[in-house]
Amino acid sequence: MHATKKQGRSYKVSAIMARGLAYHFNESTYIEDLRNRQRLLLIQAANILLREQEPSGAMVTSYLMGWGDRYMSHHYVNIYWASFLRELERDHPELMKGLESDRR
Repeated sequence: MHATKKQGRSYKVSAIMARGLAYHFNESTYIEDLRNRQRLLLIQAANILLREQEPSGAMVTSYLMGWGDRYMSHHYVNIYWASFLRELERDHPELMKGLESDRR
């Protein structure tokens, strides 16, 4: 025997949500206003956090001296794997022979 409950108002949550969301999606002015409010809320939250930020002494000095917002002790360049292998093969052909025999 299987007992069931009478379907009350709270048991139709998915239908209630679907009907409510359909209304809100059809009301474009409401959605647009909601998006603008959410966007402003995120901007305000970011501004509050940034306002409370305490910059380090190195960061303050860098800004005051006009050195920019980052410090790099090294300058990096891209190394392309195909070019690297070509140069390696040109300078050390014996290494590439070992690789070819390993692939077989």
